[in-house]
Amino acid sequence: MPFGVGALAPILREEYGLQRSQVGLATATIFVAVAVCSVPAGRVTDAIGVAWALAVSVLRLARPGGADSGRPRPGGGSRVEVRTSR
Repeated sequence: MPFGVGALAPILREEYGLQRSQVGLATATIFVAVAVCSVPAGRVTDAIGVAWALAVSVLRLARPGGADSGRPRPGGGSRVEVRTSR
């Protein structure tokens, strides 16, 4: 699995009650999204120029929320939850 998801698969399966096929589908979705977005992103980059496309990308990722679309998380709370077992 890409991007280290293989190491997280058992945790994802246990935490969310997912089957292996569901974790695989979630992993494959990353590649489908890249394939779908690559052509339009290339055309936009050709239209506005590499420097502008890079500047927009950096500003989009640098803002509060980063790559997250800015939507609030369900139930509120922090982005990272640390669990300790006692």
